[in-house]
Amino acid sequence: PEMPESGPGSKRSAEEAASEDPAQLQERAAKAARENPAVKVVLQSGAYGNRGLKAALEDVELQVFDLAAFGPPALAKARTAFYAIFDGHAGRAAAEFCEEHLHKKIAAHISAPGDNDVVRKAIIEGFKDTDAAFLAETAEKGLRDGCTAVTATIVDDTLFVGWVGDSKA
Repeated sequence: PEMPESGPGSKRSAEEAASEDPAQLQERAAKAARENPAVKVVLQSGAYGNRGLKAALEDVELQVFDLAAFGPPALAKARTAFYAIFDGHAGRAAAEFCEEHLHKKIAAHISAPGDNDVVRKAIIEGFKDTDAAFLAETAEKGLRDGCTAVTATIVDDTLFVGWVGDSKA
């Protein structure tokens, strides 16, 4: 896959991408579509966190530009991406755990990327597996925090939005 335009491991920083003139961005997207007719959408992303009045920022964001490394071989043939915001409650441990594991558990269940029902079920199972794994860790380590999540999973030309808790997309 081509190097992402912004985010972790990108050619440009999120600040550079966010400050780009919208007309230039539109032209670059049109150029990408002309050069590669298979490209239907050019994805760019960035993130910003603000702790507000809290003593510490408990939220975590995640941008994964290709899920192929985390799933079965069939996933490598699909265009994939995963974005998430984890709203930590009473600490960051749950949010950081989800940042590390949720996308991997979802990708592991996507056995047929072209089948939207399979992808939808993979997202549900990924959430369940991550929850079970974190609950096991909380029992072992005596953790008492949690988090909500809003996710966007892209497989080819379909966007799947998921959420858990009081955060909604």
